[in-house]
Amino acid sequence: AIVEALRQAPFARSLAWPPFPPATVDQLARVHDPSYLTALEENILSGADRLDADTAVSFDSWQAALAASGALIAAVADVVSGTYANAFCPVRPPGHHAERSRAMGFCLVNHVAVAAREAQEALGLARIAIVDFDVHHGNGTQQIFYNDPSVLYVSLHLSPHYPGTGAFSETGRGAGQGGDAQSSPPGRLRRPGDRPPVRAAGDPCATPVRPGADPRLGRVRRPPGRPAGGADPNRKGVW
Repeated sequence: AIVEALRQAPFARSLAWPPFPPATVDQLARVHDPSYLTALEENILSGADRLDADTAVSFDSWQAALAASGALIAAVADVVSGTYANAFCPVRPPGHHAERSRAMGFCLVNHVAVAAREAQEALGLARIAIVDFDVHHGNGTQQIFYNDPSVLYVSLHLSPHYPGTGAFSETGRGAGQGGDAQSSPPGRLRRPGDRPPVRAAGDPCATPVRPGADPRLGRVRRPPGRPAGGADPNRKGVW
């Protein structure tokens, strides 16, 4: 439905739909445990229909996950090279709940983490910023980069909500301290139709960001098809 809406949008003639290869297992293994990836592929191809209470799969889910990560990798490369000014990837299955060694919340592979690491390893970008708009906190992306000072992760989500992470106190660990920032309405859910809160620097409901982050690439992750507001990464951006 999202792809069809884009193809029929008033700006459709301004859009390009370049081909891209699926991600490789080696690319996924930069952020996921190789043993987890092996078990995930085997479970799916053996006919599993559910990995946990929230994460259903089908026989084609493994290839879909590889294609989704591949789309983000290609989008990042095209934006960094200047081929395109920005990119939008309406991919499924989603990814931000997938941890290094665990699928959850509909997510099998953490595509934005895969693409961020690819940008560092293959394209030489030292520092990456990921801004995540969603009703749910992106626990997987946070976990993968929690100790990593080279990736700034900012999450805008409702709290308390699934999966129970994303408290203001979660700001990174060790060398990654200050590399995670949380923003959400404290202590309550908002009414249907309320605009999601986007808080300014210095707001007491937003955690501080490590000084000197200065990312070379900004990537905004939002759930396709859901009204999550707008954003300007202020640098080259991949949606």
